[in-house]
Amino acid sequence: MVRPMDKLDAAQPIALGSLAVSLVGAACLLWPAMVGREAARLRLEAARAERVAAERAPRGNDGSVVAAEPADPGEPPRFLGLCKRLVAESGCALSSFDLAEASKPRDGEAVWPVRGKLEVKGTYRQARALVRALADAPRLLALAKVEIQRDEAKDAGGRVIARLEIDRYVARVVADDAPAIASAPAPAPDESPQGL
Repeated sequence: MVRPMDKLDAAQPIALGSLAVSLVGAACLLWPAMVGREAARLRLEAARAERVAAERAPRGNDGSVVAAEPADPGEPPRFLGLCKRLVAESGCALSSFDLAEASKPRDGEAVWPVRGKLEVKGTYRQARALVRALADAPRLLALAKVEIQRDEAKDAGGRVIARLEIDRYVARVVADDAPAIASAPAPAPDESPQGL
């Protein structure tokens, strides 16, 4: 008499062999697609990281970073206008500001920092957004000091006061008619027969 288990025992090696062949075949067929998919995922992540870095890079109107503004009488109002725009975009309210006039450079300095101070009120998220906006500004700015504390006023409602000290950079103004770089004297004309 043949027991049902004996039939099962005879079929097991065949079933396991066909399963192994199927798995090896599937792996051979799917492996290139899996490797290609992983490479595509890595390329996509690299492109995404590059795009994010490009978006976060500070840019001027033409896509360039302005390292230093000319140290002329119009520089402080331009800086104040930039700060007011960034404060408004972040949702904060400007409480006070102190924009120092562009000081005189030390001997030999072409670019020097000028410190300005801002005090703003808003939520912590708004203050954080302002700090980020200053870091991404189209002009090179350095946050020298950031102090954030809770607003103790009765009607504050969870607001904070942020005091920011910002170094902005100004450059020596060069007259339009003065050459920025001293040029070498023009060479004498070549009067040899080969130069004609």
